[in-house]
Amino acid sequence: MQMLIVKKAAKEAAKKLNVRFPDSSIDGLDKIVMDMLKAATDRAKKNGRVTLKEFDF
Repeated sequence: MQMLIVKKAAKEAAKKLNVRFPDSSIDGLDKIVMDMLKAATDRAKKNGRVTLKEFDF
């Protein structure tokens, strides 16, 4: 499956927060984002929608 997280953007955000963000952390973050997307999709479908809304997250 394709990564949802852009490595460079994640590393730049971490740098602004003064923390290091090794490549191995990208996989963990990507998994969290995918889990959130799946949960939001389930919520939308349960409410009879095929469009994700901000409140689904």
